[in-house]
Amino acid sequence: MRHSVAGYRLGRTKSARIALRRNLIKQLFTHERIQTTKAKAAAVRGEAEKLITL
Repeated sequence: MRHSVAGYRLGRTKSARIALRRNLIKQLFTHERIQTTKAKAAAVRGEAEKLITL
């Protein structure tokens, strides 16, 4: 039975994904709104919401 793998790869290496996530969240807090793709937004959404509710 195939099981889905959690997380988003976004066609990048691990270090590039970490940098992308860091930059998107940083820009979200700086500008309060960002324009990005749905896949990138879904990949960052959980972590960003955790930081917002702190």
